[in-house]
Amino acid sequence: MILITKVTISGFRSFSTGELGDLGHLNVLVGKNSSGKSNILRALSVFFNNEVEPGQALSFQRDLFDSGQRRKKQMQITVEFTLPSSFLLRKKLEHLKTLGNQFTITRIWELDSQLNIVDRFEIDAAGTQIPDPGAFARQFLGLIKFRYIPNRTVPTDILRDESQALARHVFLRMRDQSHAESLMTELTDAARRMLREVSESMEATTSPLHDPTVTTSTLIQMLTMAGFQARGSHGGIVQDGQWGAGHQGFFLYEVLRTLDTDYSRFFGWRQATIWAVEEPESALHHDLEIALASQFRKWSQDSKYRLQVFLTTHSTIFTMAADSGSWVDLKDSSTDLSQMSIQSLVKASETHGVTSWVHPILSHPWNPVILVEGPDDAEVLTHVASLAGYAHLRFVALPTLDPSEPSGGKDSIVTYLKRHQALIRNRQREAPLIVLLDWDVSKVELGKAQTAYGANGVDHVLHMNHSYCDPLMGPDFKGIERFYPPRIALEAHNAGELVLGISGPKPYSISKTQLDSGKHHLLRRFKQVTDPTELKPLQKVLLDVDKSVLAAVTPQRSLFQP
Repeated sequence: MILITKVTISGFRSFSTGELGDLGHLNVLVGKNSSGKSNILRALSVFFNNEVEPGQALSFQRDLFDSGQRRKKQMQITVEFTLPSSFLLRKKLEHLKTLGNQFTITRIWELDSQLNIVDRFEIDAAGTQIPDPGAFARQFLGLIKFRYIPNRTVPTDILRDESQALARHVFLRMRDQSHAESLMTELTDAARRMLREVSESMEATTSPLHDPTVTTSTLIQMLTMAGFQARGSHGGIVQDGQWGAGHQGFFLYEVLRTLDTDYSRFFGWRQATIWAVEEPESALHHDLEIALASQFRKWSQDSKYRLQVFLTTHSTIFTMAADSGSWVDLKDSSTDLSQMSIQSLVKASETHGVTSWVHPILSHPWNPVILVEGPDDAEVLTHVASLAGYAHLRFVALPTLDPSEPSGGKDSIVTYLKRHQALIRNRQREAPLIVLLDWDVSKVELGKAQTAYGANGVDHVLHMNHSYCDPLMGPDFKGIERFYPPRIALEAHNAGELVLGISGPKPYSISKTQLDSGKHHLLRRFKQVTDPTELKPLQKVLLDVDKSVLAAVTPQRSLFQP
Protein backbone atom coordinates (compact mmCIF):
# COMPACT_ATOMS: atom_id res chain seq x y z
CA MET A 1 0.00 0.00 0.00
CA ILE A 2 1.14 3.51 -0.74
CA LEU A 3 -0.56 5.97 1.62
CA ILE A 4 2.24 8.42 2.40
CA THR A 5 3.76 9.88 -0.77
CA LYS A 6 6.03 12.57 0.68
CA VAL A 7 7.52 13.56 4.05
CA THR A 8 9.16 16.91 4.85
CA ILE A 9 11.07 17.43 8.11
CA SER A 10 12.20 20.79 9.46
CA GLY A 11 14.00 21.67 12.70
CA PHE A 12 13.93 18.16 14.16
CA ARG A 13 16.98 16.35 15.52
CA SER A 14 19.64 16.31 12.78
CA PHE A 15 17.34 17.88 10.17
CA SER A 16 17.57 21.52 9.29
CA THR A 17 15.24 20.51 6.48
CA GLY A 18 14.85 17.34 4.48
CA GLU A 19 12.38 15.70 2.12
CA LEU A 20 11.46 12.14 1.14
CA GLY A 21 9.43 11.99 -2.06
CA ASP A 22 8.03 9.47 -4.53
CA LEU A 23 7.55 6.97 -1.73
CA GLY A 24 6.62 3.37 -2.39
CA HIS A 25 5.17 0.38 -0.58
CA LEU A 26 8.47 -0.55 1.09
CA ASN A 27 10.91 2.34 1.65
CA VAL A 28 14.52 1.92 2.77
CA LEU A 29 16.84 4.48 4.32
CA VAL A 30 20.52 3.61 3.90
CA GLY A 31 23.57 5.42 5.24
CA LYS A 32 26.40 5.34 7.73
CA ASN A 33 25.87 5.18 11.48
CA SER A 34 24.79 8.48 13.05
CA SER A 35 23.86 9.95 9.66
CA GLY A 36 20.27 10.57 10.77
CA LYS A 37 18.42 7.55 9.35
CA SER A 38 16.54 6.80 12.55
CA ASN A 39 15.59 10.45 12.95
CA ILE A 40 13.33 10.06 9.92
CA LEU A 41 11.49 7.26 11.70
CA ARG A 42 11.39 9.33 14.89
CA ALA A 43 9.95 12.26 12.95
CA LEU A 44 7.14 10.03 11.69
CA SER A 45 6.60 8.75 15.23
CA VAL A 46 6.28 12.31 16.56
CA PHE A 47 3.89 13.19 13.74
CA PHE A 48 1.56 10.24 14.35
CA ASN A 49 2.00 9.43 18.05
CA ASN A 50 3.48 12.63 19.52
CA GLU A 51 6.38 10.65 20.98
CA VAL A 52 9.90 10.33 19.63
CA GLU A 53 10.05 6.63 20.41
CA PRO A 54 7.63 4.37 22.25
CA GLY A 55 7.26 5.86 25.72
CA GLN A 56 9.60 8.82 25.03
CA ALA A 57 8.01 12.26 24.90
CA LEU A 58 9.19 15.08 22.66
CA SER A 59 11.84 17.37 24.23
CA PHE A 60 12.92 20.67 22.75
CA GLN A 61 16.20 20.47 24.64
CA ARG A 62 17.03 17.14 23.01
CA ASP A 63 15.08 17.11 19.74
CA LEU A 64 15.28 20.64 18.33
CA PHE A 65 17.79 21.18 15.52
CA ASP A 66 20.25 23.83 16.64
CA SER A 67 20.79 26.12 13.65
CA GLY A 68 22.95 28.53 15.66
CA GLN A 69 20.66 31.37 14.59
CA ARG A 70 18.43 33.46 16.80
CA ARG A 71 14.99 32.61 15.54
CA LYS A 72 11.77 31.16 16.86
CA LYS A 73 12.21 27.62 18.10
CA GLN A 74 9.97 25.42 16.05
CA MET A 75 9.77 21.84 14.74
CA GLN A 76 7.65 21.07 11.70
CA ILE A 77 6.77 17.82 9.95
CA THR A 78 4.60 17.68 6.83
CA VAL A 79 3.18 14.46 5.44
CA GLU A 80 1.49 14.16 2.05
CA PHE A 81 -1.23 11.52 1.84
CA THR A 82 -2.73 9.92 -1.26
CA LEU A 83 -5.64 7.74 -0.23
CA PRO A 84 -5.85 4.32 -1.91
CA SER A 85 -9.23 2.96 -2.98
CA SER A 86 -9.20 0.60 0.02
CA PHE A 87 -9.22 3.55 2.44
CA LEU A 88 -12.88 3.84 3.45
CA LEU A 89 -14.65 6.22 5.83
CA ARG A 90 -17.54 5.02 7.94
CA LYS A 91 -20.65 7.18 8.17
CA LYS A 92 -19.68 9.06 11.30
CA LEU A 93 -16.45 10.18 9.60
CA GLU A 94 -17.82 11.10 6.19
CA HIS A 95 -17.02 14.76 6.86
CA LEU A 96 -13.35 13.79 6.36
CA LYS A 97 -14.12 13.39 2.65
CA THR A 98 -13.70 17.17 2.55
CA LEU A 99 -9.95 16.46 2.56
CA GLY A 100 -10.16 14.81 -0.85
CA ASN A 101 -7.95 11.94 -2.01
CA GLN A 102 -4.67 13.88 -1.86
CA PHE A 103 -3.74 16.38 0.84
CA THR A 104 -0.98 17.34 3.24
CA ILE A 105 -1.06 17.59 7.01
CA THR A 106 1.56 19.69 8.77
CA ARG A 107 2.19 19.35 12.49
CA ILE A 108 4.06 22.17 14.19
CA TRP A 109 5.53 22.19 17.71
CA GLU A 110 6.48 25.39 19.54
CA LEU A 111 7.10 26.62 23.09
CA ASP A 112 4.52 28.79 24.80
CA SER A 113 5.30 31.61 27.24
CA GLN A 114 5.67 29.04 30.04
CA LEU A 115 8.13 27.02 27.92
CA ASN A 116 5.62 24.21 27.55
CA ILE A 117 5.48 22.37 24.23
CA VAL A 118 2.31 23.08 22.27
CA ASP A 119 1.41 21.72 18.86
CA ARG A 120 -0.99 22.69 16.11
CA PHE A 121 -2.03 21.35 12.69
CA GLU A 122 -2.29 22.88 9.26
CA ILE A 123 -3.99 21.16 6.31
CA ASP A 124 -3.56 21.81 2.62
CA ALA A 125 -6.47 20.10 0.83
CA ALA A 126 -6.12 21.45 -2.72
CA GLY A 127 -7.40 24.87 -1.69
CA THR A 128 -10.40 23.59 0.27
CA GLN A 129 -10.85 25.52 3.52
CA ILE A 130 -10.82 23.16 6.53
CA PRO A 131 -12.73 24.84 9.41
CA ASP A 132 -11.00 23.04 12.30
CA PRO A 133 -7.72 21.54 11.00
CA GLY A 134 -6.70 20.20 14.41
CA ALA A 135 -9.87 18.15 14.83
CA PHE A 136 -9.80 16.97 11.22
CA ALA A 137 -6.13 15.96 11.45
CA ARG A 138 -6.53 14.05 14.70
CA GLN A 139 -9.61 12.20 13.45
CA PHE A 140 -7.86 11.24 10.23
CA LEU A 141 -4.64 10.16 11.93
CA GLY A 142 -6.74 8.09 14.32
CA LEU A 143 -7.62 5.88 11.36
CA ILE A 144 -3.98 4.88 10.96
CA LYS A 145 -1.99 2.56 13.19
CA PHE A 146 1.62 3.77 13.41
CA ARG A 147 4.10 1.36 14.93
CA TYR A 148 7.74 2.23 15.59
CA ILE A 149 10.07 -0.71 16.26
CA PRO A 150 13.51 0.50 17.42
CA ASN A 151 16.58 -1.62 16.78
CA ARG A 152 17.24 -2.26 20.45
CA THR A 153 13.79 -3.77 20.93
CA VAL A 154 13.65 -7.10 22.74
CA PRO A 155 11.11 -9.15 20.74
CA THR A 156 9.62 -10.96 23.74
CA ASP A 157 9.00 -7.63 25.51
CA ILE A 158 6.88 -6.32 22.61
CA LEU A 159 5.06 -9.63 22.27
CA ARG A 160 4.13 -9.58 25.94
CA ASP A 161 3.12 -5.94 25.71
CA GLU A 162 0.79 -6.97 22.89
CA SER A 163 -0.69 -9.86 24.86
CA GLN A 164 -3.75 -7.82 25.87
CA ALA A 165 -4.50 -7.01 22.23
CA LEU A 166 -3.95 -10.63 21.33
CA ALA A 167 -6.30 -11.77 24.10
CA ARG A 168 -9.06 -9.50 22.80
CA HIS A 169 -8.34 -10.69 19.27
CA VAL A 170 -8.61 -14.34 20.28
CA PHE A 171 -11.83 -13.86 22.24
CA LEU A 172 -13.44 -12.28 19.17
CA ARG A 173 -12.61 -15.43 17.22
CA MET A 174 -13.89 -17.91 19.79
CA ARG A 175 -16.82 -19.86 18.44
CA ASP A 176 -18.54 -20.75 21.70
CA GLN A 177 -18.14 -19.24 25.15
CA SER A 178 -21.17 -20.88 26.76
CA HIS A 179 -19.28 -23.38 28.92
CA ALA A 180 -16.47 -22.25 31.18
CA GLU A 181 -14.82 -25.67 31.11
CA SER A 182 -14.37 -25.44 27.34
CA LEU A 183 -12.87 -21.93 27.32
CA MET A 184 -9.27 -23.15 27.55
CA THR A 185 -9.62 -25.47 24.59
CA GLU A 186 -11.48 -22.82 22.63
CA LEU A 187 -8.80 -20.24 23.40
CA THR A 188 -6.02 -22.52 22.18
CA ASP A 189 -7.93 -23.37 18.99
CA ALA A 190 -8.69 -19.72 18.28
CA ALA A 191 -5.07 -18.71 18.86
CA ARG A 192 -3.87 -21.42 16.49
CA ARG A 193 -6.31 -20.26 13.82
CA MET A 194 -5.06 -16.71 14.17
CA LEU A 195 -1.42 -17.81 14.08
CA ARG A 196 -1.82 -20.28 11.21
CA GLU A 197 -0.17 -17.96 8.68
CA VAL A 198 2.60 -17.20 11.18
CA SER A 199 3.20 -20.91 11.65
CA GLU A 200 3.36 -21.51 7.89
CA SER A 201 5.93 -18.73 7.51
CA MET A 202 8.09 -20.19 10.26
CA GLU A 203 7.94 -23.63 8.66
CA ALA A 204 9.00 -22.10 5.33
CA THR A 205 12.21 -20.87 6.99
CA THR A 206 13.01 -24.44 8.15
CA SER A 207 12.67 -23.20 11.72
CA PRO A 208 13.03 -25.93 14.37
CA LEU A 209 9.97 -24.34 16.01
CA HIS A 210 6.43 -24.96 14.88
CA ASP A 211 2.81 -24.73 16.01
CA PRO A 212 3.19 -21.45 17.97
CA THR A 213 0.40 -20.50 20.34
CA VAL A 214 -0.19 -18.42 23.45
CA THR A 215 1.16 -19.38 26.84
CA THR A 216 -1.73 -19.71 29.28
CA SER A 217 -2.85 -22.36 31.72
CA THR A 218 -5.61 -20.71 33.72
CA LEU A 219 -8.68 -18.62 33.02
CA ILE A 220 -7.07 -15.66 34.80
CA GLN A 221 -4.02 -15.84 32.54
CA MET A 222 -6.26 -15.48 29.52
CA LEU A 223 -6.73 -11.82 30.45
CA THR A 224 -2.99 -11.20 30.85
CA MET A 225 -1.30 -13.69 28.57
CA ALA A 226 2.22 -14.60 29.60
CA GLY A 227 3.68 -14.78 26.13
CA PHE A 228 4.07 -17.44 23.44
CA GLN A 229 5.30 -20.97 23.12
CA ALA A 230 6.06 -23.35 20.28
CA ARG A 231 6.84 -27.00 19.84
CA GLY A 232 10.50 -27.69 19.19
CA SER A 233 11.95 -30.24 16.79
CA HIS A 234 12.63 -32.49 19.78
CA GLY A 235 8.90 -32.60 20.53
CA GLY A 236 8.99 -30.50 23.69
CA ILE A 237 7.40 -27.11 24.40
CA VAL A 238 9.77 -24.13 24.18
CA GLN A 239 8.83 -20.76 25.72
CA ASP A 240 9.44 -17.65 23.62
CA GLY A 241 12.26 -16.40 25.86
CA GLN A 242 14.21 -19.57 25.04
CA TRP A 243 13.93 -19.23 21.26
CA GLY A 244 16.92 -18.11 19.26
CA ALA A 245 17.13 -14.34 18.79
CA GLY A 246 16.59 -14.65 15.04
CA HIS A 247 13.42 -16.68 15.33
CA GLN A 248 12.16 -14.37 18.08
CA GLY A 249 12.57 -11.42 15.73
CA PHE A 250 10.99 -13.19 12.77
CA PHE A 251 8.05 -14.32 14.90
CA LEU A 252 7.66 -10.78 16.30
CA TYR A 253 7.06 -9.24 12.87
CA GLU A 254 4.74 -12.06 11.85
CA VAL A 255 2.55 -11.62 14.93
CA LEU A 256 2.56 -7.82 14.77
CA ARG A 257 1.49 -7.95 11.15
CA THR A 258 -1.37 -10.26 12.15
CA LEU A 259 -2.45 -7.90 14.93
CA ASP A 260 -1.96 -4.60 13.13
CA THR A 261 -3.64 -5.50 9.83
CA ASP A 262 -6.69 -7.35 11.10
CA TYR A 263 -8.96 -4.36 10.53
CA SER A 264 -12.16 -6.32 11.12
CA ARG A 265 -11.75 -6.05 14.87
CA PHE A 266 -11.77 -2.23 14.72
CA PHE A 267 -15.25 -2.00 13.16
CA GLY A 268 -14.15 0.47 10.49
CA TRP A 269 -12.29 2.82 12.81
CA ARG A 270 -8.91 1.77 11.43
CA GLN A 271 -8.02 1.79 7.76
CA ALA A 272 -4.25 1.48 7.37
CA THR A 273 -0.99 0.69 9.13
CA ILE A 274 2.40 2.39 8.91
CA TRP A 275 5.50 0.62 10.20
CA ALA A 276 8.78 2.37 11.00
CA VAL A 277 11.44 -0.28 11.60
CA GLU A 278 15.09 0.09 12.56
CA GLU A 279 17.48 -2.46 11.07
CA PRO A 280 15.17 -5.49 10.93
CA GLU A 281 18.12 -7.64 9.85
CA SER A 282 19.55 -7.59 13.39
CA ALA A 283 20.18 -11.10 14.78
CA LEU A 284 18.93 -12.78 11.59
CA HIS A 285 21.05 -15.30 9.75
CA HIS A 286 21.16 -15.01 5.95
CA ASP A 287 18.20 -17.28 5.14
CA LEU A 288 15.98 -15.68 7.80
CA GLU A 289 16.98 -12.25 6.51
CA ILE A 290 15.83 -13.19 3.01
CA ALA A 291 12.63 -14.71 4.41
CA LEU A 292 11.74 -11.60 6.44
CA ALA A 293 12.58 -9.24 3.58
CA SER A 294 10.32 -11.36 1.36
CA GLN A 295 7.51 -11.03 3.90
CA PHE A 296 7.95 -7.25 4.07
CA ARG A 297 7.68 -7.09 0.27
CA LYS A 298 4.62 -9.32 0.24
CA TRP A 299 2.81 -7.52 3.07
CA SER A 300 3.47 -3.99 1.82
CA GLN A 301 2.40 -4.81 -1.75
CA ASP A 302 -0.70 -6.85 -0.91
CA SER A 303 -3.67 -4.48 -0.80
CA LYS A 304 -5.52 -6.58 1.77
CA TYR A 305 -2.94 -5.75 4.44
CA ARG A 306 -3.00 -1.97 3.80
CA LEU A 307 0.54 -1.70 5.19
CA GLN A 308 3.28 0.75 4.24
CA VAL A 309 6.78 0.22 5.61
CA PHE A 310 9.70 2.57 6.29
CA LEU A 311 12.91 1.00 7.49
CA THR A 312 16.55 1.82 8.11
CA THR A 313 19.02 -0.84 7.11
CA HIS A 314 22.64 -1.78 6.56
CA SER A 315 21.53 -4.87 4.65
CA THR A 316 21.85 -5.28 0.90
CA ILE A 317 19.04 -7.84 1.02
CA PHE A 318 16.54 -5.43 2.58
CA THR A 319 17.70 -2.68 0.26
CA MET A 320 17.06 -4.85 -2.80
CA ALA A 321 13.66 -5.80 -1.40
CA ALA A 322 12.43 -2.20 -1.45
CA ASP A 323 10.74 -0.28 -4.24
CA SER A 324 11.86 3.14 -3.03
CA GLY A 325 15.02 4.20 -1.25
CA SER A 326 17.14 7.15 -0.15
CA TRP A 327 20.78 7.63 0.74
CA VAL A 328 21.15 9.39 4.09
CA ASP A 329 24.27 11.44 4.75
CA LEU A 330 25.42 13.98 7.32
CA LYS A 331 26.68 17.17 5.69
CA ASP A 332 27.68 20.29 7.64
CA SER A 333 25.99 18.93 10.80
CA SER A 334 22.66 18.43 9.00
CA THR A 335 21.17 15.28 7.53
CA ASP A 336 20.92 15.26 3.75
CA LEU A 337 18.58 12.96 1.80
CA SER A 338 19.18 11.78 -1.77
CA GLN A 339 16.57 9.59 -3.41
CA MET A 340 18.13 6.92 -5.62
CA SER A 341 17.13 3.94 -7.68
CA ILE A 342 17.53 0.71 -5.73
CA GLN A 343 20.48 -0.37 -7.88
CA SER A 344 22.22 2.97 -7.33
CA LEU A 345 21.49 2.77 -3.62
CA VAL A 346 23.05 -0.68 -3.38
CA LYS A 347 26.12 0.60 -5.21
CA ALA A 348 26.39 3.70 -3.01
CA SER A 349 26.07 1.56 0.09
CA GLU A 350 28.89 -0.72 -1.05
CA THR A 351 31.10 2.19 -2.16
CA HIS A 352 30.80 3.95 1.21
CA GLY A 353 31.39 0.77 3.20
CA VAL A 354 27.90 0.61 4.69
CA THR A 355 27.25 -2.87 3.31
CA SER A 356 29.61 -5.56 2.17
CA TRP A 357 30.02 -6.31 -1.51
CA VAL A 358 27.52 -8.79 -2.93
CA HIS A 359 28.39 -10.67 -6.08
CA PRO A 360 26.17 -9.55 -8.99
CA ILE A 361 25.03 -13.12 -9.62
CA LEU A 362 23.27 -13.00 -6.24
CA SER A 363 21.45 -9.72 -6.96
CA HIS A 364 17.62 -9.56 -7.07
CA PRO A 365 17.30 -12.49 -4.62
CA TRP A 366 13.49 -12.70 -5.00
CA ASN A 367 13.26 -12.40 -8.75
CA PRO A 368 14.41 -14.76 -11.48
CA VAL A 369 17.26 -13.00 -13.26
CA ILE A 370 17.24 -13.58 -17.02
CA LEU A 371 20.65 -13.09 -18.62
CA VAL A 372 20.32 -12.13 -22.31
CA GLU A 373 22.87 -11.41 -25.01
CA GLY A 374 22.47 -7.64 -25.29
CA PRO A 375 20.93 -4.54 -23.67
CA ASP A 376 18.33 -4.21 -26.48
CA ASP A 377 17.12 -7.73 -25.70
CA ALA A 378 16.77 -6.81 -22.02
CA GLU A 379 14.88 -3.60 -22.85
CA VAL A 380 12.50 -5.34 -25.27
CA LEU A 381 11.71 -8.26 -22.96
CA THR A 382 11.23 -5.97 -19.96
CA HIS A 383 8.69 -3.97 -21.98
CA VAL A 384 6.77 -7.13 -22.97
CA ALA A 385 6.96 -8.52 -19.42
CA SER A 386 5.40 -5.36 -18.00
CA LEU A 387 2.44 -5.68 -20.38
CA ALA A 388 1.99 -9.44 -20.20
CA GLY A 389 2.03 -10.09 -16.45
CA TYR A 390 5.65 -11.23 -16.14
CA ALA A 391 6.96 -8.24 -14.20
CA HIS A 392 8.60 -10.58 -11.68
CA LEU A 393 11.26 -11.46 -14.28
CA ARG A 394 14.42 -9.30 -14.35
CA PHE A 395 16.09 -9.14 -17.78
CA VAL A 396 19.72 -8.00 -17.88
CA ALA A 397 22.66 -8.05 -20.27
CA LEU A 398 25.99 -9.23 -18.88
CA PRO A 399 27.62 -5.77 -18.50
CA THR A 400 24.48 -4.58 -16.68
CA LEU A 401 24.46 -7.57 -14.34
CA ASP A 402 28.18 -7.28 -13.64
CA PRO A 403 29.79 -3.91 -14.51
CA SER A 404 33.22 -5.56 -14.45
CA GLU A 405 32.29 -7.39 -17.66
CA PRO A 406 33.11 -5.29 -20.74
CA SER A 407 30.79 -7.02 -23.20
CA GLY A 408 27.87 -9.41 -23.58
CA GLY A 409 27.15 -11.99 -26.25
CA LYS A 410 26.99 -15.77 -26.00
CA ASP A 411 30.75 -16.35 -25.82
CA SER A 412 31.20 -13.93 -22.93
CA ILE A 413 28.19 -15.47 -21.19
CA VAL A 414 29.63 -18.99 -21.47
CA THR A 415 32.95 -17.84 -20.01
CA TYR A 416 31.15 -16.03 -17.19
CA LEU A 417 29.03 -19.07 -16.35
CA LYS A 418 32.11 -21.30 -16.15
CA ARG A 419 33.86 -18.86 -13.85
CA HIS A 420 30.93 -18.45 -11.46
CA GLN A 421 29.26 -21.84 -11.64
CA ALA A 422 29.48 -22.39 -7.87
CA LEU A 423 27.85 -19.04 -7.09
CA ILE A 424 24.92 -19.76 -9.42
CA ARG A 425 23.94 -22.64 -7.12
CA ASN A 426 23.71 -20.23 -4.18
CA ARG A 427 20.71 -18.37 -5.58
CA GLN A 428 17.31 -19.10 -4.08
CA ARG A 429 15.66 -21.99 -5.92
CA GLU A 430 12.56 -19.88 -6.40
CA ALA A 431 14.60 -17.16 -8.12
CA PRO A 432 17.23 -18.83 -10.32
CA LEU A 433 19.55 -17.33 -12.90
CA ILE A 434 18.14 -18.13 -16.35
CA VAL A 435 20.17 -17.73 -19.55
CA LEU A 436 18.19 -16.83 -22.67
CA LEU A 437 20.21 -16.92 -25.90
CA ASP A 438 19.20 -15.64 -29.32
CA TRP A 439 17.14 -17.81 -31.68
CA ASP A 440 20.04 -18.38 -34.09
CA VAL A 441 22.37 -20.03 -31.56
CA SER A 442 23.43 -23.50 -32.72
CA LYS A 443 22.74 -26.71 -30.80
CA VAL A 444 26.47 -27.04 -30.11
CA GLU A 445 26.66 -23.50 -28.68
CA LEU A 446 23.54 -24.07 -26.60
CA GLY A 447 25.04 -27.27 -25.20
CA LYS A 448 28.26 -25.46 -24.26
CA ALA A 449 26.29 -22.84 -22.34
CA GLN A 450 24.24 -25.52 -20.56
CA THR A 451 27.41 -27.34 -19.55
CA ALA A 452 29.03 -24.11 -18.36
CA TYR A 453 25.95 -23.38 -16.22
CA GLY A 454 26.38 -26.64 -14.30
CA ALA A 455 23.55 -28.34 -12.41
CA ASN A 456 20.13 -27.59 -13.95
CA GLY A 457 21.81 -26.15 -17.04
CA VAL A 458 19.49 -28.05 -19.37
CA ASP A 459 16.47 -26.50 -17.61
CA HIS A 460 17.86 -23.01 -17.07
CA VAL A 461 19.72 -22.28 -20.33
CA LEU A 462 17.46 -21.92 -23.36
CA HIS A 463 17.13 -20.02 -26.59
CA MET A 464 14.30 -18.10 -28.23
CA ASN A 465 12.18 -20.36 -30.43
CA HIS A 466 12.00 -18.77 -33.90
CA SER A 467 8.89 -20.82 -34.74
CA TYR A 468 6.96 -18.27 -32.64
CA CYS A 469 7.79 -15.47 -35.10
CA ASP A 470 5.52 -14.04 -37.77
CA PRO A 471 6.38 -15.69 -41.14
CA LEU A 472 7.05 -12.26 -42.67
CA MET A 473 10.08 -11.77 -40.39
CA GLY A 474 12.70 -13.80 -42.22
CA PRO A 475 16.00 -15.27 -41.00
CA ASP A 476 17.93 -12.17 -42.10
CA PHE A 477 16.64 -10.58 -38.87
CA LYS A 478 19.39 -11.92 -36.63
CA GLY A 479 18.55 -11.49 -32.98
CA ILE A 480 15.42 -10.44 -31.17
CA GLU A 481 14.22 -8.20 -34.03
CA ARG A 482 12.83 -11.32 -35.73
CA PHE A 483 10.15 -11.41 -32.99
CA TYR A 484 8.94 -7.87 -33.69
CA PRO A 485 5.55 -7.28 -35.38
CA PRO A 486 6.13 -7.05 -39.16
CA ARG A 487 4.35 -3.70 -39.35
CA ILE A 488 7.16 -2.12 -37.33
CA ALA A 489 9.74 -3.16 -39.90
CA LEU A 490 7.48 -1.98 -42.73
CA GLU A 491 6.86 1.40 -41.06
CA ALA A 492 10.60 1.86 -40.53
CA HIS A 493 11.14 1.02 -44.21
CA ASN A 494 8.49 3.50 -45.36
CA ALA A 495 10.01 6.19 -43.12
CA GLY A 496 13.43 5.68 -44.69
CA GLU A 497 14.99 4.42 -41.46
CA LEU A 498 16.13 1.18 -43.09
CA VAL A 499 15.72 -0.69 -46.38
CA LEU A 500 13.80 -3.97 -46.56
CA GLY A 501 13.75 -6.48 -49.36
CA ILE A 502 10.03 -6.95 -50.10
CA SER A 503 8.89 -9.52 -52.64
CA GLY A 504 5.20 -10.41 -52.57
CA PRO A 505 4.23 -12.90 -49.88
CA LYS A 506 7.84 -13.90 -49.20
CA PRO A 507 9.45 -13.03 -45.84
CA TYR A 508 11.06 -9.62 -45.55
CA SER A 509 14.81 -9.64 -46.12
CA ILE A 510 17.39 -7.17 -44.88
CA SER A 511 21.15 -6.77 -45.12
CA LYS A 512 23.33 -6.93 -42.02
CA THR A 513 24.39 -3.31 -42.56
CA GLN A 514 20.80 -2.10 -42.82
CA LEU A 515 19.76 -4.10 -39.74
CA ASP A 516 22.67 -2.81 -37.66
CA SER A 517 22.02 0.81 -38.60
CA GLY A 518 18.25 0.50 -38.14
CA LYS A 519 18.13 -1.40 -34.84
CA HIS A 520 17.61 1.69 -32.71
CA HIS A 521 14.73 2.84 -34.94
CA LEU A 522 13.08 -0.57 -34.65
CA LEU A 523 13.55 -0.57 -30.87
CA ARG A 524 12.00 2.88 -30.54
CA ARG A 525 8.97 1.79 -32.57
CA PHE A 526 8.67 -1.48 -30.67
CA LYS A 527 8.53 0.28 -27.29
CA GLN A 528 5.51 2.24 -28.53
CA VAL A 529 3.52 -0.99 -28.98
CA THR A 530 1.07 -1.46 -26.11
CA ASP A 531 -1.38 -3.93 -27.68
CA PRO A 532 -0.53 -7.38 -26.25
CA THR A 533 -1.98 -9.10 -29.32
CA GLU A 534 0.94 -7.74 -31.35
CA LEU A 535 3.43 -9.17 -28.89
CA LYS A 536 2.39 -12.83 -28.98
CA PRO A 537 5.75 -14.14 -30.29
CA LEU A 538 7.64 -12.67 -27.35
CA GLN A 539 4.89 -13.59 -24.91
CA LYS A 540 5.51 -17.20 -25.91
CA VAL A 541 9.21 -16.68 -25.23
CA LEU A 542 8.33 -15.36 -21.76
CA LEU A 543 6.16 -18.41 -21.15
CA ASP A 544 9.15 -20.63 -21.95
CA VAL A 545 11.26 -18.60 -19.51
CA ASP A 546 8.62 -18.91 -16.80
CA LYS A 547 8.46 -22.66 -17.29
CA SER A 548 12.23 -22.74 -16.92
CA VAL A 549 11.93 -20.86 -13.63
CA LEU A 550 9.47 -23.41 -12.34
CA ALA A 551 11.40 -26.42 -13.63
CA ALA A 552 13.26 -27.16 -10.41
CA VAL A 553 10.62 -26.20 -7.87
CA THR A 554 7.05 -24.91 -7.66
CA PRO A 555 7.46 -21.77 -5.53
CA GLN A 556 4.98 -19.42 -3.98
CA ARG A 557 4.45 -16.91 -6.75
CA SER A 558 3.82 -14.20 -4.17
CA LEU A 559 7.57 -14.13 -3.48
CA PHE A 560 8.18 -13.13 -7.10
CA GLN A 561 5.95 -10.08 -7.24
CA PRO A 562 7.73 -6.76 -8.01
